[in-house]
Amino acid sequence: MINLREIRNAVVFYIDDRVKSTFKISPIAGQNDINPGEKFNIELKVTNAAGNPDQAIELINLRYRLEMKDSAVAKLIVPSKAVGTVPGKQEGDEVAVMTLTLKPNNDRLLEGETQTLTLKGKALAKGKTDLTFDVLADPDLNYLFPKSTSTVDFTAKVNVEN
Repeated sequence: MINLREIRNAVVFYIDDRVKSTFKISPIAGQNDINPGEKFNIELKVTNAAGNPDQAIELINLRYRLEMKDSAVAKLIVPSKAVGTVPGKQEGDEVAVMTLTLKPNNDRLLEGETQTLTLKGKALAKGKTDLTFDVLADPDLNYLFPKSTSTVDFTAKVNVEN
């Protein structure tokens, strides 16, 4: 017997374990350090089923949640709508936390696919702060449970005689 709860648990495990995310913080080109009052780059990289694309499922409704733990030291800059949207915020707003909903066509990860996105932050004061980055996604149910799936063709000879 199949326990349907196992399907739910498998999806949660998949997103926690098989979707790998990394990020790198660096000064804007031409700068050696990140100084108060300056912007900096945040390069996000997300891979679906890193190292094992044959076991991958497609993911949709991809969102990135970022949080600057000490917003007195640095903040995130809301990107343009060409990248995605942040509810209640406008391009250029400086925020401590944002959930970025990626624009259509970039809001899905195919099997084994890697997506890279560079966002901006702004240093406000000398010091250190942690930046957290989470990926939120939904399994593509049409991929997991294909509709109108057919059986193998069966053939039988029809003999018509006089």
